[in-house]
Amino acid sequence: GCIGSVSKPLSMMECVNLVKEKLNIENVRVVGNMTNNIKKIAILPGSGKSFINNVLKENVDVLITGDLDGSVNRGCGRGKW
Repeated sequence: GCIGSVSKPLSMMECVNLVKEKLNIENVRVVGNMTNNIKKIAILPGSGKSFINNVLKENVDVLITGDLDGSVNRGCGRGKW
């Protein structure tokens, strides 16, 4: 995976729309607060659960991953966009 920063902060909805556009998909699942601004992004293949602690230490604003299971998203706000 990788971690990077955007040059200009994005709204969560802008980030969602960008992911949908770049991956050519219609829907994504968002776990968390849709009002957050995004500056630092982590991208991990698969569920990424073996790297979740590393990502949390990096203080990323959003994690983009292929699959979230219950152990990763338990206790977070949930939405589909």
